[in-house]
Amino acid sequence: MKKRTTFIAIMLLTPLLLLWSCASHKMPVSTKIDSEYYASGDTYIALLNDSYIFMRMEIGKTTYYRQYLYEDKLIEIGEIPNFFLSTKGAAVLENCVYFMAAIYEDDKIQTTLFQINLENNSLSAVTYDELCNFDAYTFSFGKKIAIAKYYYEGDMIRSCVELVDPTTQEIRTVYSENMNNKTLEGSIILMACGSDNSDCLVTLNDSGQGLDQSPITKLIIYDEDYKINEVFSIDSVHDYIMSSRVNQLRVENDYVFMSNYSNRSILGRIENGEIIPILQQQELEIAGKSDYLVLFTRGTNLILLLDLDTGVVNQISIPLDDDYSIKCVLSDNNKVLVVLKKDGDVDRVFLTDLEELIRQDTVIE
Repeated sequence: MKKRTTFIAIMLLTPLLLLWSCASHKMPVSTKIDSEYYASGDTYIALLNDSYIFMRMEIGKTTYYRQYLYEDKLIEIGEIPNFFLSTKGAAVLENCVYFMAAIYEDDKIQTTLFQINLENNSLSAVTYDELCNFDAYTFSFGKKIAIAKYYYEGDMIRSCVELVDPTTQEIRTVYSENMNNKTLEGSIILMACGSDNSDCLVTLNDSGQGLDQSPITKLIIYDEDYKINEVFSIDSVHDYIMSSRVNQLRVENDYVFMSNYSNRSILGRIENGEIIPILQQQELEIAGKSDYLVLFTRGTNLILLLDLDTGVVNQISIPLDDDYSIKCVLSDNNKVLVVLKKDGDVDRVFLTDLEELIRQDTVIE
């Protein structure tokens, strides 16, 4: 029990740092655009229809840019001074990109929701919180922008999901849990996400009944009124994925993807109230979704495509030269942006059609 106590008390203090660090310098691009190179960045935020958003970090600030894919145009959107850290993930909704970042302001850390307006290429703060921990993160489901937060209030940890109206800045808490960090009584939201398939909230929760019993971890899907609709056991993958804090959760159709800070990942099928593992491996990351869930394995040349209709997993081997390997991948409905790395050399980026990858696939038995 001591091990799980440490997990809850300490791992929740560990921020969900920006792990999509795909630095690139003078990178060759697809022949679909005229310019010779894409712009370089330290971290890529979002892949859009005609461009991608990325950031560059300097001491004390970060600057955000928009690189267009099909024309030779790079726009500086804005900067965040007094930057402390940013959490992984972003939400794209109604021509805006939303992400969380913590900044120093008046000797305090403010956890702030930022908005990038794609119509006028501007950066602005929507709302901030000085009381929650700085590992808050944002996601979307349906037409909603959500923030998952943690508050440390004495011996209690309060975890919650809030909805934000970007226009009015109105914030509404739609779901919350409380756990006593000393007695391990209560429940805590380990990770939350939205389900694009049902426009519903999904959480991964730990429920405890004291120090003498191990917490029970469940995957929960809620209805439109944020009442529990379905509960699924993760016992089949628990020991593997709960070896450290889960930092990614994605549920699409009947499939679930999770990864943790030990770089362990699982891809599974939800069936009869439990998760049936399809893949359990190191360095597996999610890139995006269309009719396929696009995944990749860092440090290799492999991209994986899960057909959400058939459940078939296809594997694509990208031919690479000179010790290059995949650093990260971003994808949307029809295209895939791949960033390659090599020790001691600059990164390379190329853009390809998703259909081109599908034609090259090999089914994983």
